[in-house]
Amino acid sequence: MADRARIVGAGIAGLGAALRLRAAGWDVEVLERQPILGGKIHCVEHDGYRFDAGPSFLTQPERLDELFALFGERLADHLALEEVDPSVRYWWPDGTTISTPRDREALVAELAKLGATPARIHAYLDELARQYDAIGAPFVDDHVTRPGFWIHPRTITNLPTSMGMLGKTFAAYNQSWFPDAPKLVQFLGRYATYAGNDPFRAPAFMASIADVELRQGIWYPEDGLRSVPEALVALGQRHGVRFRTSAGVEGFERDGRRVTGLRLGDGVEPADLVVCALDPQHVAGWLERPLSPVPRATSALIWFMGVDAVPGIGLHNLFFSSDYASEFAHIADGAIVEDPTIYVNCSSVMSPSHAPPGKQNWFVMVNAPADAGQDWAGMADSLRPHVVGKLERLLGQRIVVHSESTYAPPDIARTSGAWAGAIYGPAANRLIDLFRKQPARDAELENLFYCGGSSHPGGGIPMCLSSARLAVQTIEAAGLR
Repeated sequence: MADRARIVGAGIAGLGAALRLRAAGWDVEVLERQPILGGKIHCVEHDGYRFDAGPSFLTQPERLDELFALFGERLADHLALEEVDPSVRYWWPDGTTISTPRDREALVAELAKLGATPARIHAYLDELARQYDAIGAPFVDDHVTRPGFWIHPRTITNLPTSMGMLGKTFAAYNQSWFPDAPKLVQFLGRYATYAGNDPFRAPAFMASIADVELRQGIWYPEDGLRSVPEALVALGQRHGVRFRTSAGVEGFERDGRRVTGLRLGDGVEPADLVVCALDPQHVAGWLERPLSPVPRATSALIWFMGVDAVPGIGLHNLFFSSDYASEFAHIADGAIVEDPTIYVNCSSVMSPSHAPPGKQNWFVMVNAPADAGQDWAGMADSLRPHVVGKLERLLGQRIVVHSESTYAPPDIARTSGAWAGAIYGPAANRLIDLFRKQPARDAELENLFYCGGSSHPGGGIPMCLSSARLAVQTIEAAGLR
């Protein structure tokens, strides 16, 4: 019998780890405490509307291709992807609007509307690409907590290219490029929030995140983001991965430095290898370890709105606040400013079946702090008229809402297991925090491993898939079979 690998958590990282271990010959079973598979990638449906309730951006789809190729299959044969062009549409309070088209010259022309010269924007985009290839990709795809990473010739060669970022925040670095274009600096600061961080505190080394969208592009899966975990689950089922839902793990059985089984409500599941694809804060409780003191990354306050169709709305839409610094200062204090930046996802422009005829499904999100016991219902009620009023002003039309529900940080924590509802796990608002994510292998238990948004390299679909690959590489290097 093949060695028994048990995956705790069926989010995108858990699915990636399960597939990689199965391809390596392990007997794999995935245990998920929720009744559905997919983790944060799930749907909310009501009154004929369907909403992607978790991630809404799909980048670097080649990471999904890798998983299908492990079994001699092709992603394209099971999941159709369409490149989104323009990728995002933006609005500012003074009426300025731009979009981000895929064509480089068209993109530069759009960004130039924000007050910088095309030559300077071209130079910046070239620098982002260089930084991503030199530093960003190696950070995401390797074990940065491993001493060998820092003495690798690639690292030594590439580090000097990023010395100009040292000691600067995300916002300060972009300000140094565009001192006379505050809207462009605000636009670029948004990419810090990709990882749940504050652009006014996050380190400049994260600036190349923008390259992932602006150069590499955004894709939309046929029938929405929910199709991604569905395709991975189907791939696993075709090749012998077993999935158990409503199977909440409550702790470990141990023998010395090894985990021998998982305690569930109805008994113990034996295991030779355990991969926890969930926030390590939960595991710390099972092992009676202290919780991590690192502050949590941002969360979100969301309204699911079924509305009369509004012209000009795309798949991804962003409406900036008038004072970005104040917005993030409020979040740091556990609150939300009255004029927040608003993200609207409308998947029905790509998949009309997600809303009734003549209607649209709006996923309306504002950045929020992690849950610390705030009155979320009261906050949502008081903020809603400001949010809807701002959208009406900038879109120039009344928004008629036919169906509505809210989704707050405690709901995110309950449905996905994200500790305190922090979507991206621990924050990385200091340079050192980039290297404090949970490493792939447990420090004490030799057959316990980790992947997911709270593990290195962090949250988001591409990075979660990378964390799964790093975990399995670590397992293979440990020679546990």
